[in-house]
Amino acid sequence: MDYRMEGESDMCRLSSVPKSMMWFMASMMVVLTAGCGSSQNQILGAGSGASAGGVPPTVTAVAPLNNATGVAINLKKITAAFSKAMNPATLTTASLTLACPAGTPVTGGSVSYLATGDVATLTLPVANLPIATLCTATVSTAAKDTAGLALANAFVWTFTTGVTADTAKPRVTITVPATTTPGPTTGVATNTAITATFNEDIDPTTIDGTSFTVQNTTLASAVTGTVSYAIGARTATFVPTTALPASSAFSATIASTVTDLAGNALAGGTSTTTTANYVWTFSTGAGADTVAPTVTNVVPADAATLICLNKTLNATFSEAMNSTTIKTATFALVPDLTPGSPVNGVVGYDPLTQIASFNPVADLTLNTAYTATITGGALGVKDVAGNPLAVDKVWHFSTGSTTCLAPVAMGAAATFGISATAGLATAISSSTVNADILLLPPTNVCNATTVPGDGTIGTCAAIGFPPTVNGTVISAAYDPTGSINTVRDAVFATFLSLCAPGVPAANCTMGAPGNIPTNLPTGTTLGAPSGSAQVTGDNYFTPGLYQSLTSILITGDLTLDAQGDANAVFIFQASGPSPTIGTANAAGGVAAGRTRILLVNGAKASNVWWSAASSATIGTFSEFQGNILAAVAITLNNDATSCGRMMAGAWVGGGGAITLGGNNVVVVPGQPFVPPVGYSATCQ
Repeated sequence: MDYRMEGESDMCRLSSVPKSMMWFMASMMVVLTAGCGSSQNQILGAGSGASAGGVPPTVTAVAPLNNATGVAINLKKITAAFSKAMNPATLTTASLTLACPAGTPVTGGSVSYLATGDVATLTLPVANLPIATLCTATVSTAAKDTAGLALANAFVWTFTTGVTADTAKPRVTITVPATTTPGPTTGVATNTAITATFNEDIDPTTIDGTSFTVQNTTLASAVTGTVSYAIGARTATFVPTTALPASSAFSATIASTVTDLAGNALAGGTSTTTTANYVWTFSTGAGADTVAPTVTNVVPADAATLICLNKTLNATFSEAMNSTTIKTATFALVPDLTPGSPVNGVVGYDPLTQIASFNPVADLTLNTAYTATITGGALGVKDVAGNPLAVDKVWHFSTGSTTCLAPVAMGAAATFGISATAGLATAISSSTVNADILLLPPTNVCNATTVPGDGTIGTCAAIGFPPTVNGTVISAAYDPTGSINTVRDAVFATFLSLCAPGVPAANCTMGAPGNIPTNLPTGTTLGAPSGSAQVTGDNYFTPGLYQSLTSILITGDLTLDAQGDANAVFIFQASGPSPTIGTANAAGGVAAGRTRILLVNGAKASNVWWSAASSATIGTFSEFQGNILAAVAITLNNDATSCGRMMAGAWVGGGGAITLGGNNVVVVPGQPFVPPVGYSATCQ
């Protein structure tokens, strides 16, 4: 799930008016309007608990995401979820459309609708989309709900294609009840729903009662229930028709007929390349779960001021939630002075962190007071056992005039996990790269051996241990779409967006006004032994932009805390003369003293960036998180893993080689990640 807008904030609207008076004024407007024939719920619209009949439907989630980059050119499905039940007859190729590029309609497709989940799917023709192209998708006001109410306004979103096809098989990453090995997971509540979350967007038309099944293995009988899929959470949910019997054994299966939006079938076992069912087991305890969920944290905080204009709202729940209940009908944002005009946005939910996000489609209005509401009660959000949030969660904040630290988009290079301008070298054991690889000319080699012209890495003959590459190798030898320079330029542009002014290029953009870095001490060594007290600026960091005027070395544990903001951005710059980024080698292996980057409270590797004006070295057994762009070379020593891209020679003339020491794993965040035993099993 990838909604990314970050930062802090700015000035308070109507600063001369007491905050309590602002809330009072907004409340009085609601009451006065209600007296003219509308209830307060009807005025607040989506997210207020209003009756379904009087509130226009809204688009609540889409795939591909708004502003996504690197979207596969073999994309076959566009999906949109709605806040309420829709009239299928109004969802056609006239009301759900794609133009790619903008202004050039993609024709010849078809639209289907799934009532379970309220999801519409546009199936595209067989032909690939154009490379590196901005595409525009639209749900028009011709789309209507079952009561005949149309969308108040057309919903328009954009995404940009990459240069390669998606050939990676989707995987199940999280389940409820949890998957245990060898299983079963015991003591499960009898009223639980069963859920499976995927590492990428799934074709909703392949999720149904035949592809997601549950068996009572004690009675050797099938469990009846309904199946739905939540786009914003990438989660399929099976809700049993009746409570499961106590003290019984069960198995749940996601069939290999489930596919992603490019048509790749599920990799259900330990392999990332073999099509298979995903099966897990559990057993019920003696009773039901009757504990209502609560909201434990919100971002922005209640009564916060000076919030940045591109802020995404986040709410952390106390337990696993039913993602199908989290949508714009139950998570809404309204300006206090115009509560009848809810903010247009999309909603997501991350089962790993139990954080729901509301991402406004456009920037918020400067110097404006807002109210956010998560609906409780029978019409509100519910946990996986069906227990609703007891009461509405309501909080307030006001914007300032600045924008947050911007998310980093790699454009056409988004699917590449390794980029090298001086070739790839491997050591005496094989490594794994779950991503595309870019080898720029004139050194399109692995171990000094030219790679073949078929999109693979070849034999790396000098050593004979080529890495396993679950992706495409683009080089001068294989560039079927003529895109190698496009990808190279995207890497260079990303480096410029991350590096500090003047190092190594005078036109670095990260030092623009408003992006003032926090300076780290000279000769920066970060991290501390496992179990050490957290010290800000040493082994503990909150979201922001950090700069060292010398090299950065990490040893021990380094914690990055998103503080409940699933969209928080962390950027670390190593500037100055020939600065490097590195992690310490671990003499004792996985179990003793290795370097780890720990992501907590919503932090994701996809939003962590490391910029080195020189080279980077990841030490033995290190567990690295985040994307490295280095002007020169990058080396991964034995048994180091990276949930994040490794982009060497990321600046013109950098001469960057990538060296894999052996038994390394490199993954673009969000792609299949099967690390060695003892390492983190997730990569977001």
